Amino acid sequence: MALLDDDSATELFKRMRLEPKDLEALDKKLAEHGDEPRHVKGPDVMDAGQLRLAFAELGDTVEREQLFALMQQADPESEGVMPLERFLLVVRARREQLEKARREKEVNDAYLALGGSEDREKRVASDPLVAIASDFVGDAAAAAGLQAVVAHKMKAVQELLDMGGQLDEEDEAELKDTKRLDFEEVKAFSEGLRSLGPVATAAEPSAAEVLR
Repeated sequence: MALLDDDSATELFKRMRLEPKDLEALDKKLAEHGDEPRHVKGPDVMDAGQLRLAFAELGDTVEREQLFALMQQADPESEGVMPLERFLLVVRARREQLEKARREKEVNDAYLALGGSEDREKRVASDPLVAIASDFVGDAAAAAGLQAVVAHKMKAVQELLDMGGQLDEEDEAELKDTKRLDFEEVKAFSEGLRSLGPVATAAEPSAAEVLR
């Protein structure tokens, strides 16, 4: 989301911040309830209820459940207002939401392109994924991807053992197998590529490139 950055958010905040007369009205309500007036002499704030409109102006339509969570972060005390610092924190949280959704879609598209199923139950061959990663970001990145798959498997095993479970022969064979991956393992492979930093991620193939 190109427009969802701190500079754009700051400029938007300046346009949407409450005017002195609005702050006076808020302080009057506080005084009527026996609270100390704090808005007129406090930092600039905007109406927390305008958060949906603010994101729309930044080019982002937020779904209701996500908006509710962001509203709680924007106005944890239910004061009805938020200062710039808190607005920027919410904008950054929304950026993280969008990036997570983008990565999830990218992994899902790649998984389906490799022959996966919509229910994410089917396992897919890792060789094409490794070959594509090697071509685009090098053998070291591909190896890091497979290492991430192994780490993902080991974590699942450790969780099983911690709960008192045991591995049978089939489980042990599955643990050693990186030739066929489930959805979560494809996701782990993708995160392994990103673990090498900007050099790897800049050239990392998109789902569209995997499809080709």
